[in-house]
Amino acid sequence: MLKHFIGDLIYRIRDDNIQALAAQFSYYFILALFPFLIFFITLVSYTPLTGEQALETLSRVMPSSAYAVIRETIDEITRANRFSALSLGAAATLWAASNGVVAVIRGLNRAYDVHETRSFIRVRIISIGFTLLIVFLLIFSLITLVFGEIIAGYVFRFLRFEKIFARIWNPVRYIISFAAIFIMLAVTYYFLPNRKLCAKELLAGTLFAALGLIAVSTLFSFYVNNFTNYNLMYGSLGGIIALLLWLYYCSLILLLGGEINASCAFYREHGKLRKDCKG
Repeated sequence: MLKHFIGDLIYRIRDDNIQALAAQFSYYFILALFPFLIFFITLVSYTPLTGEQALETLSRVMPSSAYAVIRETIDEITRANRFSALSLGAAATLWAASNGVVAVIRGLNRAYDVHETRSFIRVRIISIGFTLLIVFLLIFSLITLVFGEIIAGYVFRFLRFEKIFARIWNPVRYIISFAAIFIMLAVTYYFLPNRKLCAKELLAGTLFAALGLIAVSTLFSFYVNNFTNYNLMYGSLGGIIALLLWLYYCSLILLLGGEINASCAFYREHGKLRKDCKG
C-alpha cells in the first residue's frame, strides 16, 4: 500500500505541477509577508511582548541574509510612518496579508480536485479570519515561550532545581513551537479547502508538513549561512533571493502536505488513488 501511495503522490506532484504552484505561492507570500508582519507587530505592541521579541523568532528559522532584509524593511516602514502602520493602516495591512491565504485556498482546492463554489466575499472573510487566527496563535506561542520560561524558572529556583530546569526547558520550548506549527497547519488543511474533511485525513499531511517546514528551514538556513553567499552573485539582492528561495521551499512543503491529505481523502472516498482512477 505504501508503495502505491508514494507512486500516487509522485503522480500528483506532476499532475498538479506543484513546483509551479509553489513559485506562485512565493510571489503571493512575498507580497503578503510584510503587511502580515506589520499587522502582527501592531497587535504584539498591545501585549507584554515587544516587536523585538516577535521578530527574533524569525531569525531562528530563516537565513541571516533573508532575515536582515525583513528586519531592515520593517524598521524602515515603522520609522517612516509609525502611526499609519500601527493604527489606520491596520485594516489595509490585514487585507494585503490575507492575499497569501487566498493563494493557499486555490492550491489546496486543486489538490482535492474541487472548484471554488464559495462566493468572493466568503473566501475573503475566511482568508482574513484565518490571517487573524495565525497572528493570535503566534502571539500566544510567544507569550507561552517568553513568560513560560520566566514562570517556570522562578518555580524551579524556588524548589532549588535550577540544573534540571536548564536541561528540560530547551526541549519544552521546541515542543511548544512544534505544537504551534502543527495546529496552524491542521487548521489550514481543515478550513481552507472547499471540502469537508475528517481528522484522520489530516494527520499524515499535517505531521509531514510540520516536520518538513522545520527541517527545510533549519537545513536551508544552515546551508546559506555556512556554505554559500548569494551576495557574491546577486549583490545587494542576495538577501531577497535567499528570502524568495526560503518561501519557495516552505511553499513546496505546504503543498506536499496538502497533496498527502488529499490522497488519504481520495482513497477513503473512492477506495483507490487518483493515479488508479485516471490511469
